[in-house]
Order: sequence, then structure tokens, then C-alpha cells
Amino acid sequence: MKKLRNMNHNVTFSLIVAFLLGAIIITALGENVFRVFGILILGAFDGSLKFGTTLQFFVPLFLTAIAFAVSSKVDIANIGVEGSLLLGAFAAAVTGAYVTGLSPLFHITLAILIAVIVGAAWAYIPAILKVKLNVNEITVTILLNYVALYFTSFLVMGPFAANVGTPRTKTILESARISTFLSPSKANYGIIIAIVVYLFILFIFDKTSLGYKLSNSGTNNKFSSYIGINSTRYENYRYAYIRRYRWTCWWD
Repeated sequence: MKKLRNMNHNVTFSLIVAFLLGAIIITALGENVFRVFGILILGAFDGSLKFGTTLQFFVPLFLTAIAFAVSSKVDIANIGVEGSLLLGAFAAAVTGAYVTGLSPLFHITLAILIAVIVGAAWAYIPAILKVKLNVNEITVTILLNYVALYFTSFLVMGPFAANVGTPRTKTILESARISTFLSPSKANYGIIIAIVVYLFILFIFDKTSLGYKLSNSGTNNKFSSYIGINSTRYENYRYAYIRRYRWTCWWD
């Protein structure tokens, strides 16, 4: 509970500082602070369309934030969020568009699992380079973001193109779509998946020996080896866990 209170205090402090800095800049530009903040809040939460659209974009951002938080927890400078998100989303979209004959439960689950596998496999590139050759993970993950961006762009505009006016994959089948709410927005119940992932990660790091080993192998490698933790193996695990939870929910 103490750890949770400290986290809440940090979040509250960050929000206050962000609003204060924003207020200073808005005032310096000669605008009314309360009017601007009012437009900002109403634009995000006023009505089902605006609130639903906010939730729609919140889910993938929340999941990638979890991935970054995990990396920070295990002392990895993870800059490869964008590349993993692109590849995971592409894998989910292709599974949703091309796999047929499944019930919605199995089709959605399969799409998520495929995205998880693709993200975890992509993670092993910087993991192996870091563990085996001590290559800086910041450099590798930044460069891999561009590889993932151009590779998925090639796939979407080439082999998997829907041959319509805009670059995109084929339309995802109804059986692979997560149910929406707050019509006419495209917000969906993927937010529940995101919350479950968050709670699962919290449980792993706070309540399990695996979380303890992951944290210690990151923050104090030598001590971990001394007490019998295989630091090399858990460094690979750390990268895999970071990318594994970087999948997102899809929409039209």
C-alpha cells in the first residue's frame, strides 16, 4: 500500500507540474488559461463520440506505457516501443483478416497470441545482442524502430495490401473484432484487457519470485549471480516480458 501511495503521489505531482507549465505557456501567448483547459477537457470527454475516441487511443498508449514501465523496473533503457507496437498490431490485423472459420472467442484470442509471439520474437534481437555482445540496447532499439516501420509499411502496401485508396490490410473479419461501446465511437472492450494486463504485471513484480528475480537481475547483476539467480537467462526474460505486453486492440 505504501508503494502504491508513493506512485499516486508521483503521478499527481507530474500532472500538477504539467498543468502549471502549460498554464504559463498559454498565459505567455496571451490566451485565457481556463478557456483553453476547458476546450481541452471538453474535446476529450464531452459526449460519447469524443470520450469513446479518447478511450480508443488510450488503450494502445496504456499498453505501451506498461511496456516502458516494465523496462524501467528491470533497469533496461527501452526505446523500442514503437517498433514492437507496429509489428504486434500488424500480426493481429493479418490474423484477424486471413484466418477464417473460428468463433469470436478463439479468433480474438489467437490474434492476441500471435501478436504476443511476434513482439517477443522481435525482442530477442536486442536481447541477444545485449547479453552476448554487450551491444547498447538504446542504439539497437532505436534503429529497430525504423526497421519495423519500413518493414510493416512494405507489407501493408505490398503483399498484404487491400488494394484500396489508402495503404491498409484487408478488412478484419467480424469474428476477430472486439465488441465496441459508446457508439458512434470505435471504443472497444480492449480496455478491459489492458486493465487485466496492468494488474497481472503488478502482481508479477510485487507478489512473485519471478518478479523479484527480474528486478534484481536488472538492478544488481552481480548480487543476483551471487545469490544464485541466472542473470543472463533473466535478462532475456526481461526483454521478452517487456515486448510481450505491447500488443494493442484493433479497429476499422
